[in-house]
Amino acid sequence: MGSGSSLFSFFKKQNDAAILPLVEQHVPKDAVIIDADAGAGTFTKLFAGAVPHGHVYAFEPGKALRSILAKVIAVRNLRNGNAYHARPVRRASRPQESGYDPRGWR
Repeated sequence: MGSGSSLFSFFKKQNDAAILPLVEQHVPKDAVIIDADAGAGTFTKLFAGAVPHGHVYAFEPGKALRSILAKVIAVRNLRNGNAYHARPVRRASRPQESGYDPRGWR
């Protein structure tokens, strides 16, 4: 796995077939799926195949992995998948500043 093209080939072919039956059984064919921290698209590919009438939104904060993710979506011709840059959210110093107050969940 020395070169970048070998790494790309690995991610292009990789598929976690063991989880596919579970996804197909429990996820509707027209579902909208959010793949947060999508990496190089392992689950994005799986989800896109499982929801032919739905859509997969893949978010990846890392520039290098997002580049591979976009290439995987293009090479695999995943018409129902898109890659997006996920920016980290600034944490508020107090929960009330973020609009989220964990005290309300008691």
